[in-house]
This record gives sequence, structure tokens and C-alpha cells, in this order.
Amino acid sequence: MIRLEELQLVQALSLQGSIHSAAKEMGMSQPALTKKIARMEDKLGVTVFHRTSRGTTLTLYGERLLQKGRILLEGSTQLQREIELMAGLELAELRIGVGPIIEYLYLPQTMSRLLTKYPRVNFDIRVDSTAKLLTALKKRELDVIVGNFLIENLKDNLVEHTLAAEELICVVRKDHPVFKRVQEGEQVSLFAYPMALPDLPPKFEDLFTQMMKNSGFQSAKIRCDNYHIIKHLVHNSDHFTGGPRSVFHEELASGEFRIFPDKLEIAPWSSSVLYTEEAQHSPIVVAFQQEIEALSKLPAGSLG
Repeated sequence: MIRLEELQLVQALSLQGSIHSAAKEMGMSQPALTKKIARMEDKLGVTVFHRTSRGTTLTLYGERLLQKGRILLEGSTQLQREIELMAGLELAELRIGVGPIIEYLYLPQTMSRLLTKYPRVNFDIRVDSTAKLLTALKKRELDVIVGNFLIENLKDNLVEHTLAAEELICVVRKDHPVFKRVQEGEQVSLFAYPMALPDLPPKFEDLFTQMMKNSGFQSAKIRCDNYHIIKHLVHNSDHFTGGPRSVFHEELASGEFRIFPDKLEIAPWSSSVLYTEEAQHSPIVVAFQQEIEALSKLPAGSLG
């Protein structure tokens, strides 16, 4: 019977291409790894690796072993993670993925609440595009993700909890030249000015691209997934940016930012929490979901 350790050795040696590198990755000596591989080959009755002066490569048997073995290794990793998640809050770890809007609006306060209640939990936080977060969740590299995913049909054994939904707006600095043009009776287009935006979900990206194309302008772009940086850029340039109204609550209230006069007809921004079916049994995942959901229901300006 093939053991998981043997599959791990095959995978390591295949990736590294040499006994020396694979042994180092596996934390064992070269003679020990060589002996384990030889025993496995003897047990199977086939040669798994071609050995040359340049290194090692998989035989046809080895390629098949690795192909099927990866499925077993991924399954064992997922099973171990499921048990860890179900074990409780003591010495637990939570791997979180969020989009830039969630990072700005809800994540700091959510983490403050969780750390106060569960100081022994380890947190691993990743900020990335919606597409990459979804891929990481499906691969079980993350336990829970939060963002604007616009998923019509959930697959891959995922669970969804809807959070906030609110108006999307575009803003510029208070003394932006567009307001003078409007006072002078000119027609203005948002896309006549450069933009500073975070990563957009595919549907919004496609819509924005089509709107820009229809406008006849080709706006310069700054892509940045940090709203603190984006706001600084907008405050000191003619760039516009956009997002849920609550992202700009303080700047709009103080008059530092103003809503761009050419209003775009865009569907409201919405967000949701996604996690795997196995993660729904985890106390720390449930605690995270409840905390961020509670924060999403608070009125703008009360999150500080």
C-alpha cells in the first residue's frame, strides 16, 4: 500500500529535480530519502524516477503516481484542516482573504473585536482581487473570504452570507476643475479625467470598460488596492475614484471630496462572506462571520 509520506517524497523530488534539494525540503538526509524511494520502487515493482547526472525525472509510472497522488495529498490536507477548524478556538488559526473595500471598511474593527475576545487565535490575512480570493478558497488555501463576488450559482461546496449593499459613487477633490466647467454650462464626462481605482470584480470591470469606450475618452489609470493611498492621490490630483458611499463618508462630510456631477447608472455594491462547507463547523469562522456582519449593518461614520 502506498503511504502518504511516499507520495510527498515523489512530489518533492519531482518539483525539486534533485535528491539534494528534495531531501532539504523534506527535512531529511539524502541517504534517507534515497533509501525510502528505493523501498517504494521495490514495493511497487517499477522504476518511479530516471536518475542521471543532471538530476531525476519521472518515469511513466512516476507521472501516473504523482497525478493520482496529488489528489490524495490534497484530500488529506483538506481533511486535516477541517478537523483543525472544528477543534475550537484554543490555539486555532484562521486564514482570511478580503477585497480592498472590505479591508478599508470592516476589517480593522472586526480584527480588533476578535483579538479582544480570542487572543490565542492566530490570524493570516490576505488582501487580493476577487478572482484570486475565490481561487484560493476553492483550493482551500483560505478558510473564509469577504468581498463583492457577484456569484450567481455557488459551487465547490461553498457557503455564502450576504452583508451590506449600498450605492456606488465616484468622487473627486473639492476644487476639481470639473465643477468650474459645469458652472460654465459645459457637458462633462467622468472618463475625461484619470482614474485611481482598486481591483474591480469582472462584471464591474467589463461595465466600466464599455462605458469608457462609449464616452470616447481613454482615461489614464492607477490601479491600487489600498484606499488610504487612493484617497491621497485623489486629494492631490485630478484623478477620480469610486466605491460604496460609506468609504468616503468622512471626506464627504468634511467637504474634502465631492461627488462627481456626471452620475453613473451602476448597480449597487454588495458584499458577502464565503467559506467552505467544512469551515461552517468552525467556532472561529462563525465568530468572524458574526462580527463582520454586525459591523456591516452599522451606519456610515460609526465604525471608527
